[in-house]
Amino acid sequence: MLAVLKIFLDISLLSGKPQDLPASNTLLWLTALSAAGTNYIADGVHPDLFVRLLFALAETVLLGLVVWVALVIRHYPERWPQTMMALYASSVFVNITTWPVILWLTNAPASDWLIIVGLAITVWFIAIMARVLHYALTLPVALSTLVSLACLMTTGLILIKLFGLTEN
Repeated sequence: MLAVLKIFLDISLLSGKPQDLPASNTLLWLTALSAAGTNYIADGVHPDLFVRLLFALAETVLLGLVVWVALVIRHYPERWPQTMMALYASSVFVNITTWPVILWLTNAPASDWLIIVGLAITVWFIAIMARVLHYALTLPVALSTLVSLACLMTTGLILIKLFGLTEN
């Protein structure tokens, strides 16, 4: 299990590859549930706990669905489990990193450096996703970056349509 955690960490630090992960449905479910759980905890937007839970689950499922569509378009649907394990595990690492920023933002007035840290964390996840999709879709890095942005924007737009924009 430590070897798998090392692979997840390497992927999050932009040095590992999704194909290094074992093909395991159990591990896929564990990473998906972990991603949904950390999405729930890191959600600083939805004060209603049930809405927050639905949002976290929808966010996790929609990301998987959008990536699956991209893999099907490129004729690589068999790569979906390892691709999503990599993305879900990376989401967990990114969410854990984001928690202190969210706690700070919810308890103190916003400052420029916190906004910059938040943006840097967002860029980090986009870079992880671009690298994972580079390997999964066999695309050049620049194109996989565009696909990553398209996947995240599609997911975000669907979530906004489903849940609206909420402010505390």
